[in-house]
Amino acid sequence: MSGLFCVPSAARRISPLSDVVPPCGRRTLRNCLAALLLTAAAAEAGPAVAGAWTLPVGRGQVIVGLLASQATSGFDPAGVAEKRARYRKRELSAYAEYGVFDGFTAIGRGEYRKVDEGDPVAQTASGLGYTDLGARVRVWHDGATVLSAEVTARMTGDDAGGSPGLSGSAESELDLRGLYGRAFAVGGWPGFVDLQLAYRLRGGAQPDELRSDLTFGVRPRPDLLLLAQGFGTFAVTDASESAYSYEKLQVSAVYDLDSRISLQLGGVATVAGTDALRERGLVAAVWYRF
Repeated sequence: MSGLFCVPSAARRISPLSDVVPPCGRRTLRNCLAALLLTAAAAEAGPAVAGAWTLPVGRGQVIVGLLASQATSGFDPAGVAEKRARYRKRELSAYAEYGVFDGFTAIGRGEYRKVDEGDPVAQTASGLGYTDLGARVRVWHDGATVLSAEVTARMTGDDAGGSPGLSGSAESELDLRGLYGRAFAVGGWPGFVDLQLAYRLRGGAQPDELRSDLTFGVRPRPDLLLLAQGFGTFAVTDASESAYSYEKLQVSAVYDLDSRISLQLGGVATVAGTDALRERGLVAAVWYRF
């Protein structure tokens, strides 16, 4: 998360989507779904992107990732790129999920980050970032398609007292999310699409946010998964407030070392926005399934 792994017929099905693939393809499908669970890649390119599918009872996975990004420009309120002070961020995160009941998956995420601004560095913020705790519930599925709902509470960490411009909001948040997933074939390759729409309630003076996350994945060979993802964030403000927005694009490849461990490497960039940084970065992650 080599070669196609044939799941014994007595083994528990990994997801409802195993109904639409032959037994020898179920490990491939499982890895496709696991690919939706990004950590560092999603830390700023969007929330931890958990797919619409829930895990079977007693199954889980842990993903540890690293994000390294920087920006020397940004978008003004009209969406025009402009020069800005240098911004650099390093973030280590861990994401975990576990199937508690049929159709109910518990999720959690933690992060440690360091952010520098200025060249030479004028401001620095570091420490524990948000800790996320929540659950995803399957609402409906028909084998190839699934609809789910997710609720996540986000609690601030050590850096909450630092500069909000460097480390994010100093208030806790609540993320309410609807998810749609569908598996299909792209030519002869297994593929999937995952769409998520969310409303994020933010404390204090920070505006609430609308979020949209779209993931497309395709597996051209049994041990390789290619991902293209888009993440949008839009501040909910009134006419008297300054609104911000940003859209990020991420592409990555995931290579399966074996049936339990996978490695991911990719890049992320802010491609459009208003009153936002224009970031570029690299993402890497190690996934472990149990």
